[in-house]
Amino acid sequence: MGFLGDFSSVLGVPLQMVLFLIAALASIPLSYFLKFIPDPQIRLIYCVVTGIAMQFFVWNTDIWVTFVNLFLAYYIAKMIKRQYVGWVVLVQTTALAGIYHIHRMIYNYGGWDMTVVQILMVHAVHLSFFAWDFADGDPKQEKKSSTALVNLPSLLEYMAAAFCPSQTLGGPGGHISDFLQYINSQNQYAKKVDTWLPAIQKASVGMVWLGIYTVIVSYLPFDMLYGSRFSDSNFFLRTIYFLIAGLSVKGRYYVVFKLFDAATIASGQALTGFNEISGEPIWDKMYMIDIYCTETSVFLRSIIEEWNRPVHLWLKECIHIRLKWNSNIKIIITFFLSAVWHGFYPLYFGSFFFYSIGAINFNYIYKLFVKYKFLRQPFFYICQGIFMNISANYFTVIFAMLLTERIALFSKGLIWIPVLHGILFIFVMLTDKKEPTLRLEYKKYIRMKIYDSFKDEAS
Repeated sequence: MGFLGDFSSVLGVPLQMVLFLIAALASIPLSYFLKFIPDPQIRLIYCVVTGIAMQFFVWNTDIWVTFVNLFLAYYIAKMIKRQYVGWVVLVQTTALAGIYHIHRMIYNYGGWDMTVVQILMVHAVHLSFFAWDFADGDPKQEKKSSTALVNLPSLLEYMAAAFCPSQTLGGPGGHISDFLQYINSQNQYAKKVDTWLPAIQKASVGMVWLGIYTVIVSYLPFDMLYGSRFSDSNFFLRTIYFLIAGLSVKGRYYVVFKLFDAATIASGQALTGFNEISGEPIWDKMYMIDIYCTETSVFLRSIIEEWNRPVHLWLKECIHIRLKWNSNIKIIITFFLSAVWHGFYPLYFGSFFFYSIGAINFNYIYKLFVKYKFLRQPFFYICQGIFMNISANYFTVIFAMLLTERIALFSKGLIWIPVLHGILFIFVMLTDKKEPTLRLEYKKYIRMKIYDSFKDEAS
């Protein structure tokens, strides 16, 4: 472990995170081999065996709790009334992850170590989808979604979906019905497609970001943000440095997210279909992140939707749309539950509370864009983009700091960001009820030259 220990020191991360990175790299060829297994039953067994082996490599015998979590959720689905399964499994999986979050805080408060809670967080997402799909498949319901499970999957199918090598460490999960279609080579999965080249391309992006992250943390360490050197510098340098620091925080996620995307493509599970003109395969059925969008979009909603997309879909489909309150209250509750899912550090709640306020503020700005056409001029568009990206990086940095004393030192030079959002939020609360609810059709990629492509349409 000498080389790995040195490498972890260079990256400034615990050794277990390096093991996690190795396992994420290994998931690509392991997922690729899966597509060559013809028999569905052997495919299921392969998923269970390789997934358990990968988790054991990173967390050793600590993974026993993942089996408890999986079996408990499965038998809840078998034993209780179907209409309650979604909420009960959501609470069960999130509560168990919360217990382990508290345990980690007790033994390493303020540290970024990687424990088995990573898998429990993944289970909260994947098993919630399973539970809600099973609840939605209740025969008493007249209308059923395309992903609803009329029958409970077998225990082997259920375990294979949880331990599939492309998602056992935290990659795209989603609906178990899609996974079973893949296992049985149905629909778009019936056609054999070469996946190695697009998978390598995705993995290469992750490796590039690993290099970028290594360079940034070597010359501009994150802990400088809560030191005197940062607070004593001028406004311009403080802003530039905190934006670079925000990029380094996001960069370490970009590395793993792109490796997960590569594994999902390598297995073939990411296949949506084929381009009608060229016949080329389209690989966006499930993915972790759209880095271009998160770094260049001027819309906070686009960033939220494209950052850790499986978790976004979980918050949207398993929590947000299931709540019965008004839109702003649903936003705040959803962000609060997202903070609980991440852990119990006060700054998590503060970060997601600011994010919810930012989402409400920028939603209001979008309405103004729709209502007043002069705001679509490039000058206003650029200003909004700058303000949005500074805000997003601020939320990212305070999320990563964990401790309140750090954020107190950091915020001395950037207090204007939360103050400005607070003033805007008060204004929105006082005036938003007078505005009609408007809808924007957001494009996946938003570039400066297409600002006039918004659609003025009342919902």
